[in-house]
Amino acid sequence: MNNKPTTRRLPRPHLNLGRLILEGLIVLLCLAWLSPFYLLIVNTFKTMSQITANPLSLPKAVRWDAYARAWDQAHLGDYYKNSIVISAVSVVLSVSFSSLAAYAFSRLRFVGKQALFFFLLAGVMLPLQIVLIPLYRLLNRLDLLSTYQGMIALYVAFTIPFGVFILTGFYKSIPVEIEEAALIDGCSRFQSYWRIVLPLAAPGLVTMIILEFIWFWNEYLVALTMIQKEAMRTVMLGVMVMANTFQLDFSLLTAGIIIAVVPPILVYLFFQKYLIRGLTAGALK
Repeated sequence: MNNKPTTRRLPRPHLNLGRLILEGLIVLLCLAWLSPFYLLIVNTFKTMSQITANPLSLPKAVRWDAYARAWDQAHLGDYYKNSIVISAVSVVLSVSFSSLAAYAFSRLRFVGKQALFFFLLAGVMLPLQIVLIPLYRLLNRLDLLSTYQGMIALYVAFTIPFGVFILTGFYKSIPVEIEEAALIDGCSRFQSYWRIVLPLAAPGLVTMIILEFIWFWNEYLVALTMIQKEAMRTVMLGVMVMANTFQLDFSLLTAGIIIAVVPPILVYLFFQKYLIRGLTAGALK
């Protein structure tokens, strides 16, 4: 009797030609998507002669002076301060107002609730270009052109309808029974909102912070229309002025673009998992 253990042969993997082609196409698409960033980063460290000779080559020596010239000579440092102030304050105010309004729509009962909610949603569908001229005349009358107050007020007004829409759906995903238990234990309505609902709604709030910060930072049309003083320009306006002023200084231009896009990229990369969770939860309710 043969008592030798039988060895089971594992199936040999088959070459999937379709999968290899698909993965190769994905790699090519990733390289094509990353190639502009490679050109931007590499050319910031090269001289003008090196860029014109071969823009794809690596720099012979790492030179950081292009970033310093873009920051000081092109005044991106001053424009950075304006964008940070406008974006940060607008995000805080917009998310705060949107959160309170969305909580009211998702939890409270009052007369005209449905009509008011659809009225706010109409603001999401209103094209920005339609209201630019009336808003310009309004800010001009109020003496708020080229001011932090005017830009922040416009940005907050533009984003509140979208914030209410997203956060209302997110708040509806939180069980009402949790709040009811807190109310029975003696919490007021605002205390239950502050101590219970907001921590549970953190992914949705972070989603709004990311989306609104990126929009405020990259916004160009409203800033171009409402800002007429050089000292009040935002980063995106500064980049366009820099492109017209330093047309032949490619290293300075690429350094300025890198400086301008770093904050929204960092914000997105750091909070992207919250962005996906928040958008999914808000969209399913």
